[in-house]
Amino acid sequence: MKKEWYHHELKGYRSNYSDQGTYQFYPYKSLPTLPNTELTGDFKWLKPENGNFEPTIPEETLQSSFTKLQKSCIPFGIDVPKSLETLLLNPGLRNAIENSSITACFFDVSDEIIPFPGSANEFLVHFFSDQQYCCFWYLHFKNEDELGILISDFLFSSEGKELFTGNEEKIAPNYFMWISPDLESFILRLVIENSIWRRITYGTPTFNNWERDYLSHYQTEYGR
Repeated sequence: MKKEWYHHELKGYRSNYSDQGTYQFYPYKSLPTLPNTELTGDFKWLKPENGNFEPTIPEETLQSSFTKLQKSCIPFGIDVPKSLETLLLNPGLRNAIENSSITACFFDVSDEIIPFPGSANEFLVHFFSDQQYCCFWYLHFKNEDELGILISDFLFSSEGKELFTGNEEKIAPNYFMWISPDLESFILRLVIENSIWRRITYGTPTFNNWERDYLSHYQTEYGR
């Protein structure tokens, strides 16, 4: 499976490769390394936001979906990876991530695990959506071990049918792109890039240490 990062231009540091739209594909090997912080699936580096932020999906609806998701794992003798459980049971962490999104992406968990086609005992969980439903993020796992974060233009059911557009597509590996090795790495890169984009766009480029280190990767390209 091809490895790409799917996100936004960082003006003055990372340019668009095409005019394909809001999001761009960037070769994963071209990305900066992430901060040297311990990633154990508990998101200790992320400060929760417990104020009056209104999530796109109401908390009751999300928790109901998560309960159904857990039940769907029982016949397979597995559970969802702990990192996903940590996020779904912590509204403050989810609020911080949703509030940082520059395209209003939101947590939107599937009711059931989705068998990954052609791979025994491998599953997907849809957990994150773009506001305009132009792309969907999935956690790919096997025996509770994370295999990566995948992205697709399509929203699939547990039966492998495309749900959102009404098209006839059925789930297949070629409908997905690998974009990150695990959930916490994906969230960390997402939060850093969203913060950088906001500082650049709104004229307050006082970067923190993580952001400065991240952007230093691109300085040679732009001669900065």
